[in-house]
Amino acid sequence: MVFRFVVGWIGRLIGLLAGLIVLTWPLFWPPPELRGVWRTQGYGLVVDVGRIMVTAYQRTEVSCLPVYRGPAHSLVLAELGDIALNAEGDGGLRIDIDGASNPIRTRRLDALPAACAEGGTPQEPTVRDAFDIAWHGLNEHYPFFDRHGIDWPARYEALAPGVRTLDDLWPAMQDLLAGIDDTLVYLFDPEGGRAVTPAETPPWHAKAVDFREIPRANDLTRVGDTGLEYTVLEGNIGYVFLRHTATRPGVGTAQDVTAASAFSRVADALRDTRAIILDNRLNPGGSDAVALAYAGFFTDSPVRAFSKEIRTENGYTPPETARTIATDLPLTQPVYLLNSSYTAGAAEVLTLALGEMPQVTVVGARTAGALSDIMEITLPTDWRLGMAHQVYRDAAGAVVNGVGVAPETALPFDAPALRAGRDPGVKSVLDMIKNG
Repeated sequence: MVFRFVVGWIGRLIGLLAGLIVLTWPLFWPPPELRGVWRTQGYGLVVDVGRIMVTAYQRTEVSCLPVYRGPAHSLVLAELGDIALNAEGDGGLRIDIDGASNPIRTRRLDALPAACAEGGTPQEPTVRDAFDIAWHGLNEHYPFFDRHGIDWPARYEALAPGVRTLDDLWPAMQDLLAGIDDTLVYLFDPEGGRAVTPAETPPWHAKAVDFREIPRANDLTRVGDTGLEYTVLEGNIGYVFLRHTATRPGVGTAQDVTAASAFSRVADALRDTRAIILDNRLNPGGSDAVALAYAGFFTDSPVRAFSKEIRTENGYTPPETARTIATDLPLTQPVYLLNSSYTAGAAEVLTLALGEMPQVTVVGARTAGALSDIMEITLPTDWRLGMAHQVYRDAAGAVVNGVGVAPETALPFDAPALRAGRDPGVKSVLDMIKNG
């Protein structure tokens, strides 16, 4: 009886929400100036914005296939996809994605490209088509073949003729990606439950999740819907453990707003401490916008953190500069940011931002150099091919991808000690504070 009541209530609620969406559609559909067909700068997308529906196509030199079709209702796009369609100053369309530090910019097309029409190209894709789409997608958007010493055209010539059946495709894709030492490059088969990345990482990285239990012995306070945990250690030393750099915002709330609200609790708790340790060693990343929001609590004026360029079919987009937000009451005591080779993505963005602040000392090991929003191509087999497609530069203009951010003071990551339940890294930083 209770179950039947709950199911009925849920059904009525869904019906009510659907009705509200329909009734409010004229208020939230795209205005006329945003409707039409747009080609993104980078990202390999063609976006067809109509009054009722939005359709996105993934395009390469040899393909144009639909990858998304959904309502153009702005509230639906915001809540289901974290996407907002906005007008650019020059009359263009700007696609804003919650959590990203840059928008996706576009140029208007006169019409949907012929390759994208009538279901897309190829109409009846073969396994060889899937291989070709993968090769072209990487060829058009991956920036770092030279760094890995890979002759990409020669690799195609060597592998493509051998792709005749579905059984040939997976090993050929593995061979295609071999030698790309980049954790942001991967191939994932959802139906088959298999995945591969050609990146080489230290063996202890597989234990990173287990190692996160060691700092928790310090009786940390968790901040809900974030990766923040904090406490005050002996000697009045603030300690913040960052499990990740993401948030789960509520309805209608952006990630950076949620992040700022969350970190304000940490800042209030640690404001009167002698120094602060930010333990970033086991942080695999998250959202650039969240990282910039966190970093803003250590400065009273915006700080240039990095710039990035997006690889396009013909080169790169102009650089987009990212800056921290600022706070009226910044934390000004000495800060020690503790990193490792596992520190990646938005955790490195946090490092780039904080490293520009005079009271911050970066300690530990060089970070992973795994920066970029991931561009993912869905192959005709429904496999997902992921890649980095952005070049990050620090405030001095040096490329960080594949290089990482070096510490000012080197401290090795002692995996055997952590396996034994000890944390010499934090102890070393405490000694630095004591002797400083």
